[in-house]
Amino acid sequence: SLEAENGKKNSTLNKQQERSRLEIENRKLLKNIVNLEAKYQELLSKNEELAQKKPSLTLENKRQELLKKNGELLRKNEKLLKQEKSSLNLKAKYQELLNEELSKRENQEKLILKMKAKYQELLKKVGETKSTKLTVDKINDDNGGILYVVTPTYYRLTQRAEMTRLRNTLSHVERVHWVVIEDAEKTSPEIARILEGANVYKTSYIHSQTTTFCTPANYTRCHRGLKQRNDALNLIQSFKPSSESVVYFADDDNSYDVRIFEEIKSTKRLSMFPVGFL
Repeated sequence: SLEAENGKKNSTLNKQQERSRLEIENRKLLKNIVNLEAKYQELLSKNEELAQKKPSLTLENKRQELLKKNGELLRKNEKLLKQEKSSLNLKAKYQELLNEELSKRENQEKLILKMKAKYQELLKKVGETKSTKLTVDKINDDNGGILYVVTPTYYRLTQRAEMTRLRNTLSHVERVHWVVIEDAEKTSPEIARILEGANVYKTSYIHSQTTTFCTPANYTRCHRGLKQRNDALNLIQSFKPSSESVVYFADDDNSYDVRIFEEIKSTKRLSMFPVGFL
């Protein structure tokens, strides 16, 4: 029975100790709850403050963004202004170049008109024709013996040089009527200028284009210069030459001694002279 009573007493003590321990823990929990509520209230107050401060922060951010955009727009405007200035400079340069080109064209047109006028004068002087028909002024050469020097010619690289050489030779011969006939559709202003500088009795410059092409069958009838020589003879007949006149065919690619022309003038019917190759 004593042991039973002691066991009861011990159990009651244990229960009291357990209760006191639970009470202590409950008190601690209550303190923690109070502390948590206080912290929660603090957090709520801070959230309210932040909520009040947020609008000002967003406005500042917007202001900064607007400033950045304004700076970008200013930079773009500067670029556009530079581009406009460069385009204006380019337009001014283009206008200057255009004016220069127009002035050059005007000068060229003036020069062309002058050249055309000179060319027309040359045509009048050399008796230019519109077709292969020979039309030149009839010159009466029956007042004494004339040496007619007939020179058929055609365009090539050495034509002007060779014609100049022959002109300089004939300029030292007296009473020479130099007849130049060119195988072309029309006469050449360059050859006409060479003839103008010839110090001879008279000059005639005409054209007669070859229309028959050489083939083995008609080679003897289409030799180069044959048509031109025949036309030149017809032209000389229209000048009414005297019986003392002489005709000599002088090709422009040959070189002549001045003394041979004095020998030619003594021809009565026909003369032939040896030719040397250089």
